[in-house]
Amino acid sequence: MKETMTKILRILIVEDLPERQQQICNMYKEHAWVTTTISTHAIRLVNAYDFDLIHLDYNLAEQTTGLEVAECLAKSRNAQTQVVIHSMNPDGAKKMSQLIVNVEVIPISKLLKKDIYTKRLKEQLKKEQVNWNYVFKGYM
Repeated sequence: MKETMTKILRILIVEDLPERQQQICNMYKEHAWVTTTISTHAIRLVNAYDFDLIHLDYNLAEQTTGLEVAECLAKSRNAQTQVVIHSMNPDGAKKMSQLIVNVEVIPISKLLKKDIYTKRLKEQLKKEQVNWNYVFKGYM
């Protein structure tokens, strides 16, 4: 029996709260992810590496925000990368989403409650190209 290869995603998770970092990492157990809690580190990463998916929070550690990351992201090598803004700060999420091309705004409280996301993601990873519109369909 032939096994279907699952594409390994390169994921950047920008979140300052350890519990939320762990929850997001758990969503992507089989993938290659890196986490950071501050915008300056996230900016270095988006300028140095290619990612398939970026999870972005607004309120970050050390008095920094995801807005700084979003501003950089728009001009970086990851400008076309799919971004999930999972912030619980609606004003901050809106500001960031206006700067990013491929973006979904899904508060982490909703993201973690819906198992359909994980099911659709696993289904899409069996394909050559992930259809992010399908994965996130019906979130908002």
